[in-house]
Amino acid sequence: MVNSDKRDDMNESPASDDYLTFENQGHELNTRPTTTTNSSSVPPVSIPSATVNDTVITSARSKRTKAVIYISLGCLLITAIVCTLAFIIKNTSDKCSLRKHHTRETKLDGKGLDYQSLVDFINGTEVLPIPVATGCLYDNESIADFIAYSLENEKTDQISHEILYYNAFYNFATRHNKIYANYDELVKHFLVFRSNYQMIRTHNSTESTYKMEINKFGDMEYNEFICTKNDSNTGGSSLITDIVDYFKGMITPSGDNSKKIHGDSSKHGKEHGVEVKGDEFKSDKSTAFNLKFSIDYQKNGISSEVYEQNKCGDSFAYAIASAIEANYKKSSNLTLSLDAESLISSIPTSEANPIKAMEYVLKNGISKRKDESKADVPNADTKVSIKNYTKVDQNKILETLSNGPIVANISTSSHIQFYKSGVYPCLSTDGSYQTVLIVGVGYDDESKKYYWKAKNSRGKNWGNEGYIKLEVNNGTKGCKLTDAIFPIVK
Repeated sequence: MVNSDKRDDMNESPASDDYLTFENQGHELNTRPTTTTNSSSVPPVSIPSATVNDTVITSARSKRTKAVIYISLGCLLITAIVCTLAFIIKNTSDKCSLRKHHTRETKLDGKGLDYQSLVDFINGTEVLPIPVATGCLYDNESIADFIAYSLENEKTDQISHEILYYNAFYNFATRHNKIYANYDELVKHFLVFRSNYQMIRTHNSTESTYKMEINKFGDMEYNEFICTKNDSNTGGSSLITDIVDYFKGMITPSGDNSKKIHGDSSKHGKEHGVEVKGDEFKSDKSTAFNLKFSIDYQKNGISSEVYEQNKCGDSFAYAIASAIEANYKKSSNLTLSLDAESLISSIPTSEANPIKAMEYVLKNGISKRKDESKADVPNADTKVSIKNYTKVDQNKILETLSNGPIVANISTSSHIQFYKSGVYPCLSTDGSYQTVLIVGVGYDDESKKYYWKAKNSRGKNWGNEGYIKLEVNNGTKGCKLTDAIFPIVK
C-alpha cells in the first residue's frame, strides 16, 4: 500500500518543484529525474545555469556604474575649477570701471582710434579697456600669460595689483583726454605712469608735511615735466640761519616797512588792506616764533588767474606776466591780462630766465593778450610797461612781499610734479628749478612750519588750485628763493 502510494505520487504531473523552467527569460532547464530505484536515496539537486550568467551581468553593470560615477565626478571637479577661475576674474572685473569698445577722433590724423580691451588677453573675459592703436599693451610680456601664471601659482595679489595699475591708467587717460601717436608711445607712457603711481602711493603712506596725487602729468617723466637745469640760476644771498631772526630781520629799525625801491617814491604797503608794521614783530624770540602772521594775495583777489604753460621751461615768462598783472592790480586796481607767449617768443633761449625777461619788459614792454571784442578798435594800447624792477635779497623778501607779489626761482624734485597739498620742502638733488610767483606767507598749524605761498603755471588742476606752499628755508632745509625780483609798476 505504501509502495503503491509512493508510485502514484511520483507519477504526478511535471508541475512539481523538481521542475525549474525559465522560459520567460529565454532559458529552459529540465531537471526531472528519469528513474528512481531507491525510495530512501536523496533526490538530485538541480542548479540553474542562468544563475551564473546573471552574476556576470551584475558584475559588468557594477563596473559600468562605477565608471559613470567616476566620469561624472571628474566632470564636476573640472567644472568647479573652471567656475572658480571664472569667478576670480569676474569678481575682479566687477571692481573696474568697465566700458565697451569706443572710438575717439585722434588729434593727430583725424582717424578713429579704437579702444582695445583686455578681452583678447583673458579668453573672452573683459577686465578693463585700454586705449591702444593696435595690438596688445605688451609684446614680450603678455597679460594673458601673466594672469594664467598667477592663477596657477595662486598669486592673485599680483593680479589685483596689476589690474589696479591698468584701471588707474585707463581712468587717467580718459579723464585727461590722452591720445598717443602710436603703440610704442602708449607702452612708454603706461610704464612711466605705473612708476609714478607707485611712487605716489608709497609717499602718501608715510608721514610727510605734504601729499601727492596723480594729475594730468601722470604719464610724464620728471625730465619731461621740468626740463630746465640750474644753468642760468645766478643764486641769491646767504641762507637764513634762524627762522626767528629771519622774520625779525624783515623789519627796519624805524619799524616802517614801506620803503622806496630803486628811487620810486610810492609806498606800496597800504593798498587792499595789506600793511606790515614793525611792532608786529617783537624782539622776544618766543613771541616772534609763535606769531601767526600771513599775507595772501590769492585770497584778497590781487593775484591774477592761474596760467598753464604750453611747454616746459616757460615758467619764467608766466611768472613775470603774473607779477606785473598782480602789482598793477594792487597799486592801481587795474585788471590786466598779459601775453606770456609773446615774451617767450621775444627772448632767446639762452636768456630764458626771470631777470633777463624783466629787463626785456623794462625796455620793450609786454603785450596784452588778444581780446577778440577789441580786435577792431583803432589805436588800442597793445603793450604794458613798467617803471623799473628791483632784485630782492633773500633777507628782504618778506619786506618786499608786503608791497606786492615777487618772482623767484625755487629748487625742485620729482615730487613737485604731483604736489597736492601741505608744505613742500623743495628737496632737490639734481639742480633743477622752476620760476614761480610768491603771493603770500603764512604759518601751517599742522606741520608747524612757515611757508611761502606760490602760484605756479601748471594750471588750476595742479596742486591746490594751481598754488603751492613752500617751506621757508632755515639754513638746513626748506625752499631757497633765488633770482627774486619785484616789478615797479607805479
